[in-house]
Amino acid sequence: MGQALPTYWHDQQYDYDVKLHEHFLRSRLRTRDPAAATLFFVPVYLGRLFNWYWQRPQCDEEDAPRPPMCREEQVTDFWGQLWLGAGNATADAVRAAMAHVRRLPHWNRTNGADHFTVFSYDRGRCEMAASLTAEELGDSFAIQSYGDLAARSVPSTPTWVREESFNGSGYNWGGPNGWHCVRPDADIIVPMYAPYTRADLVSPFAAPRNISALLRFEVVPGDGKYLIANHGHRLRHELLKSWAAAPLPGSEVGMQDLARTEVDMRSAIFCVCPPGSTQDSTRVWRALTLGCIPVTFFRATELPFARRLGLDYSQFVVNVQPDDYRGLQARLAALLGKPEQVRALQEGVRRHQVRFLWDPALPSGVYANIEAELAMRARALTKGTLLTAV
Repeated sequence: MGQALPTYWHDQQYDYDVKLHEHFLRSRLRTRDPAAATLFFVPVYLGRLFNWYWQRPQCDEEDAPRPPMCREEQVTDFWGQLWLGAGNATADAVRAAMAHVRRLPHWNRTNGADHFTVFSYDRGRCEMAASLTAEELGDSFAIQSYGDLAARSVPSTPTWVREESFNGSGYNWGGPNGWHCVRPDADIIVPMYAPYTRADLVSPFAAPRNISALLRFEVVPGDGKYLIANHGHRLRHELLKSWAAAPLPGSEVGMQDLARTEVDMRSAIFCVCPPGSTQDSTRVWRALTLGCIPVTFFRATELPFARRLGLDYSQFVVNVQPDDYRGLQARLAALLGKPEQVRALQEGVRRHQVRFLWDPALPSGVYANIEAELAMRARALTKGTLLTAV
């Protein structure tokens, strides 16, 4: 699991399973005595495995990976098959890890409710352990970025995935909205990983912001029946069409490379962040880091550190229901017409942007927030705060 596999896209974004393992190994909360532990971390390096597996070309018979542009194999859905293969590979890894852990005596005291795993890809458990049953996962919980509760009602979602309750020991971690992919009462939702540190933070007030709204995202027209399905391209397409008909004065639209996008985020008041592969998008966390107010399109989704730590996103994010996208320009124009409201949102960005940094040196960053949620979980189970790696 620890092999350094090459990747061609998003070479760090899905690495937080490794980053968290390294952090826990150094953590003051760690104990080497399983009898003294109240939480058990089950480290399985899945991010790079999934990312490499679906990018590797199936037509290459050599062992050395080649770039994923090879399409010599005549298949109906080249990328779909690679994606399925990646999901099967990570599921097998999780299945093997869980089978090992279930044989240990510490599992039985809670049916694994005090065990957790990191699922660092876009759809978390839904992509990396989709085929595992409740018996295999027990009452264990996840650290992941996927918090989508709306996808449970999408017709293409398999019935057993929608209906799986994972309440084997009566802990009821799933709650009324729980399903295989997201268990709000159990899982810890985190922002996707980005290697920013405190030195990268840009205050909303560091320099004049002369771009009213920034729209920097790729579009594949006609991709997806649902506004938030299939990489959000349907909503992206509709947003740009609506924007072209009535552009907000001072806004900038169109794809640019990452470096240019980050420069523009430093000069923008609002950064429009439509869905990516999921409702979530790394643009949201990048915008916050660079002092830009994110404009999101979340619908029935769990957000990082909101449920248990009480983080109020309305203080620093403008959220628009996907079906209301046609009113986006009017809503932003109304806000820009009330500078005190814009300033209040910018003050919220300045207060909270540090909470989304994966910087272990920060006492209030992602690592600290995760440890705070784990401590709450530990107290709920046994009134303790220790964790261990198994």
